[in-house]
Amino acid sequence: MRFLPWALWYAMILHTVWGVGILIGGRAAVMSTPAHAVSVLFPNSRLLAFILFGASVLAAVALGVGEPVENRVVWGLLLGPQAALMLVSGFGGIQAAWAHQYADGTVRPFWFIFTDQAPIIVGAFVHSCSVVNYFGSGLRWRA
Repeated sequence: MRFLPWALWYAMILHTVWGVGILIGGRAAVMSTPAHAVSVLFPNSRLLAFILFGASVLAAVALGVGEPVENRVVWGLLLGPQAALMLVSGFGGIQAAWAHQYADGTVRPFWFIFTDQAPIIVGAFVHSCSVVNYFGSGLRWRA
């Protein structure tokens, strides 16, 4: 059986797009709810953009390292930043929905924000499940 790391690719593309948006759009791009959740940890916009790029590069290296069954520690360290960013962003979306307020202060009903933030919330969940499943399954990248 083959493992296809689509959740990892999704996160790499997402973080790269966010990084580019932050470099070009500055604080305006940081005020999107998922990026804002991470900016609480890294308030400098350029630093945040480079952290997002770095997480994408490390995840790409993890996909090239080979089998996590043989390189679990290395693979886990390479994917750790991406997993942390996905979880912080996902929980940021949940928090915004719970507070009925986006990062820029716009007030909306819970279900409006929750469904708007669903791609990052679901992405964080699927990414976490994907990593945990692959670590424990013994599946191979290339079969």
